[in-house]
Amino acid sequence: MFKFKDGAMYIMPVVFGPGGTPRQNPKGQRYIYEHPKGTERISYVVAYETDPEALSDLFPAGLSLARPHVIIELSILKNIRWLAGKGYNILSVYIPASFQGERDHVSGLFLPVLWENHGDPIITGREQLGFSKIFATIPTPTESPAGINTYAASWDFPFCEMRIFTQEQPEKPDEIEQLCGEKGRQGLIHYKHIPKTGDCFTQTDAAYFTHTPIPWVPPEDFESADTPPKHNHFCRGEIRWNPATWEQMPTQWHIVSKLSSLENRGYVGAYRQSLYSVDDLFDQRILK
Repeated sequence: MFKFKDGAMYIMPVVFGPGGTPRQNPKGQRYIYEHPKGTERISYVVAYETDPEALSDLFPAGLSLARPHVIIELSILKNIRWLAGKGYNILSVYIPASFQGERDHVSGLFLPVLWENHGDPIITGREQLGFSKIFATIPTPTESPAGINTYAASWDFPFCEMRIFTQEQPEKPDEIEQLCGEKGRQGLIHYKHIPKTGDCFTQTDAAYFTHTPIPWVPPEDFESADTPPKHNHFCRGEIRWNPATWEQMPTQWHIVSKLSSLENRGYVGAYRQSLYSVDDLFDQRILK
């Protein structure tokens, strides 16, 4: 008869034993101790100002808007230890926000949706962490001296297009540097919702905010090797959301339609960021 092992991490299907996750290797230990240099991450970020009232429509109760900006980040992850050195790509949407609860008062970036191009990080991130992850085709862009030109697609429909012009100056240099700094200093806020099976599937099993602390604090006994410093290159960028129909994106059209309806009131700027990370998000917590 199948039985759970105390202290082990499980993820469906559970009857085969403890599952592989970003926070547990086949020996039941944390990957963080295996490779101090960490995962290589290259990100391209575009930020613009929009209508604050329209942004607030995306906020569950308890969350408030900090500033009326949308920050779009395309990230390429390589040499991920929990994926045996493989990698994947991410398209994230961030909104500066504050959470005011009975116990916790947190400022950070609300992450209402992010797309990834592989199922494994989607499943583990949704179930364990409460990230609102969904799938998309996200090609790894080919970078030239001038920048990149890439897209994200669902069912072959390119719902988001990004261009980064690395040789051009940002529209608002001081403001984009400030937003970049906020992303590196503040945590991420998520809204986890799991529907209850049955009851017309309209009831809730779990609904709460979760928090990703940034910067990451390593365990006391972790000895890190020299990690290459983070590098930011500020520049200009453009983002385009293509409104979708149900026929084009049967399960995601409402998400893209809402994002495409947000008025672009002016670009703040863009940047390219390169870094190495050993953060396994082991300190993810519920906000109350």
